[in-house]
Amino acid sequence: VRAESDIVVVFGSRNDPALGDLVGPAGEVYAEIRAIAPDAELLVIGVPWIRGATAVPGSYTTARDELSTAAAAAGARFLD
Repeated sequence: VRAESDIVVVFGSRNDPALGDLVGPAGEVYAEIRAIAPDAELLVIGVPWIRGATAVPGSYTTARDELSTAAAAAGARFLD
């Protein structure tokens, strides 16, 4: 991330659901990005599910919701 960045993409990880509450830590990351590149568009992509039609575990949907909440608070665009 640089001051002149036009867009910054933050991509969720399959490991995110194991971390617990993500709202605070994600918000800190987004705030740091905003401090460095205040004019950049911030795009947050949620945790990927790679197992096709199998049921998505609740920990993944919880992580998705927490990342989405933090993204909204930071004025970022969230993509599930």
